[in-house]
Amino acid sequence: PAPSPAFHPRGYSSYLSFSTTDDLCGIEHDRSTLRASTKIGGKKKAPVADVRFKDMRRPQLGVEVLAYESLLERGLHDTIGNPHRLDFYQIVFFTDGKGSHVVDEERMSYSRGTLFLVGKGRVQRFVVEPRSRGHLLVFTPEFVLRFFSATESARAFALFDEQLGTLRIQLGESDLHSLELLFAQVKEEYDLQEGTEQQQALLRAAVQFILLKLKRLAPGTAPTASVEELHGMRQFKHLLETHWR
Repeated sequence: PAPSPAFHPRGYSSYLSFSTTDDLCGIEHDRSTLRASTKIGGKKKAPVADVRFKDMRRPQLGVEVLAYESLLERGLHDTIGNPHRLDFYQIVFFTDGKGSHVVDEERMSYSRGTLFLVGKGRVQRFVVEPRSRGHLLVFTPEFVLRFFSATESARAFALFDEQLGTLRIQLGESDLHSLELLFAQVKEEYDLQEGTEQQQALLRAAVQFILLKLKRLAPGTAPTASVEELHGMRQFKHLLETHWR
């Protein structure tokens, strides 16, 4: 198969920091590429772009939290509104508004308190709703493997596997407020410029707490699977994504 078109090899945060004419031209070039369509089976189908994680502000961390609306404020409607494949893990948390989100061609509705777990290698697109509000927490596999134990890493990756659980979680008001505080804590630690071991430990703990809380809230997860079983399933899935994508 022909190689998929790609964004600039940068993650969402890099788009937020664009300020030069060259950068802006780069965005327009990517948009025109995404708007180009191919015919498959007589139907037009948008090409899938690859989005890679590259946080230019804090490249050593491998994790970032940002506001959903900040993507729209920078005029990225076309970018996020077209299919794109992630090379990182992402939690999309809507705190206000109504609409739908598409993951692997499955269209799922959201409202206040809806949360989506989008794993590495998945294809998603935002059905842009300018009045919606929310947060995105993105992190790399390396972040998990670096700061989590083997057991914690296996559990974290399993949370994003739809074969073991769910892609969509609907929160009640109490859990919504609790999760908003945790997202705020991650952002507070992320925005600090210290780069100390203590800061990294606090950031890791906050992300881990979010994942643990979501594991408890997610219906259908498989808490009884052993670490070895989870690791084996992840390796098998990686092989499929690598050789059959």
